Amino acid sequence: MNRQLCSWIAIPMALLGGAALLRAQTYTFSTFTVSGAAPATNQSLGVQDINNAGVINGWLIDTSNATEAWQRGVNGNITVYIDPLNTGTPSYTAAYGINNEGVSVGIFTDTAAGNYPGYFYTSKGQFVTFNLPDQPAGTATFLEGINDHAGQYCGSIGTPPGYNYETFFSFSGKNQIIAVNGSTSSGCASLNDQNAAVGYYEDSNGVDHGWLYNPSTGLFTTIDVPGAATVPGTAPCWGSGIAGTVVIGINNKGMISGHYWDTSYNSHGFVRTPGGKYYTINVPGAYETGGGGINDNGVVVGHYSDSACNNSGYIATPN
Repeated sequence: MNRQLCSWIAIPMALLGGAALLRAQTYTFSTFTVSGAAPATNQSLGVQDINNAGVINGWLIDTSNATEAWQRGVNGNITVYIDPLNTGTPSYTAAYGINNEGVSVGIFTDTAAGNYPGYFYTSKGQFVTFNLPDQPAGTATFLEGINDHAGQYCGSIGTPPGYNYETFFSFSGKNQIIAVNGSTSSGCASLNDQNAAVGYYEDSNGVDHGWLYNPSTGLFTTIDVPGAATVPGTAPCWGSGIAGTVVIGINNKGMISGHYWDTSYNSHGFVRTPGGKYYTINVPGAYETGGGGINDNGVVVGHYSDSACNNSGYIATPN
């Protein structure tokens, strides 16, 4: 799992009945660009989540290596923002999840405090800092998933000096750090209004896997897209040490989204239905496709690259 502080983060079931990977053309695509993202640069744009109104968020890395968060409104206008406590150069403010109230969550560098807290960014443009209690100085708090109920969110924390990331849940003020499936590193990427959560972990062989958390049983189920690479390799427009499945989103209907690398290390977006069927998402004409979040209408967002690794965003609407 390519999880490096102050860099881009590629944050990444036992299949019931041998679920098939379906490749039907089931989506209509629209694309957009985010100005400021460094051109022809691996991993300079992340398109992370979409809410039911169609507001999208993510992050970019510009030509000076500054990381900035952004939101794309329903009218297509993009607002780039940096947490006001992030006064250093280059900046580091990234956005990951967004709920239906328009609240985005992410991570930033608190320059004066010298640490890496999470933050909430409200629809009114207000910032609220979040630090998981009782963690050592210098802890990085990736706040990644948020639902529509107050006090329900999740993510991952990395503690110095090694910054091996662990999943955390915060449910109504109760915080819990969890080791997922014996992983070497893990994180929670999204949770729905029933507190079903999804995320990613890396095993001891350096292969990424998705997971699904059942709040009723407290159990984790591993999610691997059929045909995903099982040995790390070099992926176009992603880099080296890449393999497996990364889960990014879950909606209130239980549909799950993300991306995977096939055995040739080409990336594809995917959607998994509650019944265990998989649909690939490939932007027409794209060199590589990465999958992000999914809303209750089944609309998926993500980024794609051309052969020069120029990055753009896409919106995939089910037909």
